[in-house]
Amino acid sequence: MLNILGVLLLLLVPFVIYMVQHQQANNPSLRWPKLAQMLGLQYQKDPPRIAGQWHGRAVAVDLQGEGARISCGLLKPSRLRVEVGPKDLVTKRSGVVVPDPVATGDSAFDERLLARVSDKAAGAKMMDPMLRQRLLALKNVDVVGQGGAVQWTMPAVTDPDELEEILKLMGEIASEMEGFPA
Repeated sequence: MLNILGVLLLLLVPFVIYMVQHQQANNPSLRWPKLAQMLGLQYQKDPPRIAGQWHGRAVAVDLQGEGARISCGLLKPSRLRVEVGPKDLVTKRSGVVVPDPVATGDSAFDERLLARVSDKAAGAKMMDPMLRQRLLALKNVDVVGQGGAVQWTMPAVTDPDELEEILKLMGEIASEMEGFPA
């Protein structure tokens, strides 16, 4: 009997440790203050939010459902609508009147992601090979830019390096959009 309890305890301890680590990693109120500090942003606790200036642009990370929404403001509103994400999601979200997909000629990108930009010439310029490769390197891509902001939706924000790369990409997309004022 003692042997059975010992084996059960040995099996239970790693599970409990994993659950505690998982909870700490996915709980914004525990993880986001450190993320904000690493990126030079401010953490606000009720509701959990990261906000501040990132390379001269207003940025924010907010809870959205089970995930998070990262926002980056444009310095001036744009007439462009930009969408990049998994093909099924972008197609479903786009509705009836949508711009044509950006023809990238990049089979790796086109296999996984779909980009739509309301101005074909702007889309071809914006979705250059470097941007496509950087987008492909990320696990989660769901970008919508229009009006005065670019937004990126993710299941969770836990990695400072990933968040920093997303903020850089959003800033680049925002800069391109500003070239087409509203």
